[in-house]
Amino acid sequence: MKNLLHIILSVSAIITLHMACEKIPDRPENPDNPLDPNNPKSGSAFILSPTKLTIEASEQFQLELWVSNVDPIAGISSKIYFNNVSFNVDSIDFLMVNSESFLLQNGGELLTFSQVNYDSGFISLDCAVVEGSPRDVAGTGKVVRIIFTHKSGSPIKLEISQEGTILRNSRNEAVYIDNFIGSEVTIKY
Repeated sequence: MKNLLHIILSVSAIITLHMACEKIPDRPENPDNPLDPNNPKSGSAFILSPTKLTIEASEQFQLELWVSNVDPIAGISSKIYFNNVSFNVDSIDFLMVNSESFLLQNGGELLTFSQVNYDSGFISLDCAVVEGSPRDVAGTGKVVRIIFTHKSGSPIKLEISQEGTILRNSRNEAVYIDNFIGSEVTIKY
């Protein structure tokens, strides 16, 4: 009986974890939460998820870049600042396999470019959808997944550059973003 209960709880936890990975992350409870649709200040957002993460020292971990409540877009250019002493960037995945990318919801293909600048501590991300029908997409979804390895230090913040982030529609017009939400990584030693 205990084994059956343990199996049921394990399966429930896996299902809950899987479902949680398919929706935009919640921010900590506060009256100015821009992801709360009941908040009059809510609006579009560019988010590193999870917004808070605790890992073991020297552990590999992943963050996903999300857009939330965006007007129609066809391309994204962004910079993510990270502590180059604390992290190593292992991989950048624009989610083209299985069409996981938010930008591919209307079909098409992604043109992508990424660069890691360890000297200045930033990741440059550029991607645009071509041949979608229509090319522009609106709403909420994942754009890119980044795998990091911790090297040293705690806690560490990763920030999305407001000046270095531009969203554009298929007419090459800029699309405004209201909120930029980074991620804080705490290290357990």
